[in-house]
Amino acid sequence: LESHADQMYPGRAAMAPLLDVLITLLSLGASGWKQLLEDRETVYTYMVEKMTVVAEKHGERVLTTPGNPISIGVTLQALESHADLEAKSVSPKVDSSVVGGDTSPPSGNTCVSCVDKTRHESEGIYRGSTSGLGSALGTIDNLANQLGDLTATTSVQATLVKPPNKSSSKTVTMLGSMLFSRAVSGVRTIARGVTANVAGQHFIGFGSSHDRYPVAYMTAAAALGTSKLEVDTFCHRLDACLSELHTKIDKKIDKKVTSEMDTNKKL
Repeated sequence: LESHADQMYPGRAAMAPLLDVLITLLSLGASGWKQLLEDRETVYTYMVEKMTVVAEKHGERVLTTPGNPISIGVTLQALESHADLEAKSVSPKVDSSVVGGDTSPPSGNTCVSCVDKTRHESEGIYRGSTSGLGSALGTIDNLANQLGDLTATTSVQATLVKPPNKSSSKTVTMLGSMLFSRAVSGVRTIARGVTANVAGQHFIGFGSSHDRYPVAYMTAAAALGTSKLEVDTFCHRLDACLSELHTKIDKKIDKKVTSEMDTNKKL
C-alpha cells in the first residue's frame, strides 16, 4: 500500500515546502506580510496599464476579469488572424475568360492590386482595423464583451467563430516559446480549439477557461514579490516577440504572393 501511494503522489507529501512557507512568514511578520500584499496590488494595477499599452499597439486588448485580481489576460486574436491570413494568402489567378491563346492577366495592375490588398488586410488585422477582416475581429470582440470574457455561450460561438487552422494555433503557442527562451516564465498562451486526452478524459479547449472561448489569449500573473522593474522588462520582451512574429508573417505573405505573381507572368 505504501509503495502504491508513493507512486501516486511522488514528492507531494514532503514537509519541505510547508517548512519553507512557515520560515518565510515568520521572517516577514504580520506587517511584512500585509505590506507584501499591498505591493502586489499596486504592481497588478501597474501591470494592467503596461500590458494595455502593448496590447493596443498590436491590435489586441486586455481581457476584463474582475473575479481574478492576480492574473491578467490579453487576447491574441489579431496574431491568430494574421497567421490565418498568411496561410490563406494567394495572388490572383489567370483570368479563365481570356481566349485566343492570351493567358496573361487582364491588366498590368491586377497582380499589384492583389498584393496591395493582401498587405492592406494584413496591416488592418495587425493594427486592429474595423474594415475587411478587421470587422470580423470586431464582431468576435463584441461577442466576448457581451457574453462576459469568461462566460461565453457555446451555441453563439459556434455560429460566429470559425475554428482556427493548425498554422495559426502554432503561431499562438510559439509566442509562449519565444518568451520562455527570453527568460520569461509563467506565461500561458492559449490557442483556440486545442483538444487533449488525459487519463481517458477528453478535454475541449484544453488549458482555456471555456470549452470554446471565442479568441486565443495569453495570461501573465502579478505574483507576490513582483516588482515594477520586472513588469517593465516583461512588457518590453512581450512587445518585441509580438513584433517579431508579425514581421515574420508579413515576410511569408510577401514571399508567397510574389512567387505566385512570378508564376502568373510566366503563363
